[in-house]
Amino acid sequence: MIGNPLAKVGEASAVVIAILAVMIAVVPNPDKRVERKPPPIRQPQLINEDLHTKTEVLITGGGPVGMITALLLAKQNISSVVIERRFRHGGAPAAHQLNFRSNEILQRDAQVSRDLLRKGATPMNEYRWVKMATSLASPPLAKLDHVGNLNKTIESGITWAEYLNIPQDMTERAILQAVEAEPLVDLRFGHSFANHVEDESGVTTTVALDSGISRWGYHVRSRYIIDATGSKGVIRRRVNMTMSGERGVMNVINLHVRMDLTDVVPEAKDNFRDGGALMTWTFAPDVGGAVAIHHNMSSHSSVQIQHFPSIVSASEFTDNGARIIRSLIGRDDVPFEIEAVDTCVNHSL
Repeated sequence: MIGNPLAKVGEASAVVIAILAVMIAVVPNPDKRVERKPPPIRQPQLINEDLHTKTEVLITGGGPVGMITALLLAKQNISSVVIERRFRHGGAPAAHQLNFRSNEILQRDAQVSRDLLRKGATPMNEYRWVKMATSLASPPLAKLDHVGNLNKTIESGITWAEYLNIPQDMTERAILQAVEAEPLVDLRFGHSFANHVEDESGVTTTVALDSGISRWGYHVRSRYIIDATGSKGVIRRRVNMTMSGERGVMNVINLHVRMDLTDVVPEAKDNFRDGGALMTWTFAPDVGGAVAIHHNMSSHSSVQIQHFPSIVSASEFTDNGARIIRSLIGRDDVPFEIEAVDTCVNHSL
């Protein structure tokens, strides 16, 4: 966060500020190899003064963290403008699962609809176990009761919020609805950070239109600016802040697949009497330890395969995706459609 400490928002804002501080915490970097040069940003050549904006806080990054931050600020009657480089939120499922505490913050503090979150999540009776098997159609070699123990947390009264198996794109939709209903939050897609100038009373930021493709831009005047761009750290890097850790500790290929498994997985044949699988680790030569994360047994699953870029290119997974999914299912008569293939790089920062 850049700017002077909040002086007038009162004691209640301390919680919000603490959350924001965690988001952008910076520690010394003993290993300079983890830092890359900031990606070049095309500076706007023409400034449209008619778009000049004033707000309390400018947030760069309109993903879950940026949107939730804006909602938490709005709860303290603090206005914000959120700029997001993408033209819309991603359609890929990305991360899964909301734990109890995250769900509490979303529903109680950020006023995100419980009904929308539950609607986007896997039906409760369809997930419980983490299974190990040679294919989705085969009996499990072993299984862990992942959700059963978590349910005891609710039963004990520690929390009122559910544990949800929900893909990130569905979570974003629920958060976006809350953002659109909040007058103190101005979310702008296709707008990206270009540069900023800080002074005693706040920050003037130059924002590029159309994700920096256009020559046009405008200025936003704010008391503070928050970097919610994740590990990219667009602003963090430009003010020479560093982070410790290691980049690229694991690479994963994500295959997002539409397929109906209700006649395939053994537990579905028993009408999920003992609960279904949250995810299935498959061990077979043709699959190579792929993990199937089940969003909904009757429609969508995400298949994650560890990827070693120095050995196998990502394009090979794209070309061989159908063969991998067929081996993963373990049957030749189940239709499926690979809707998207993307890569995910995990960092330890």
